[in-house]
Amino acid sequence: MTAPGLYKCPTTGELHLPHRAFWLDGKLYYKGQVIQEKETTA
Repeated sequence: MTAPGLYKCPTTGELHLPHRAFWLDGKLYYKGQVIQEKETTA
């Protein structure tokens, strides 16, 4: 069951607002695809 207005990503299973990119584990997802990875500096 999902809350009204939320979308479940088929790739990650994460709930988020539709038509919005979201961060998960240092990766930016949009439409189920990784579009950017967070750069880490040592």
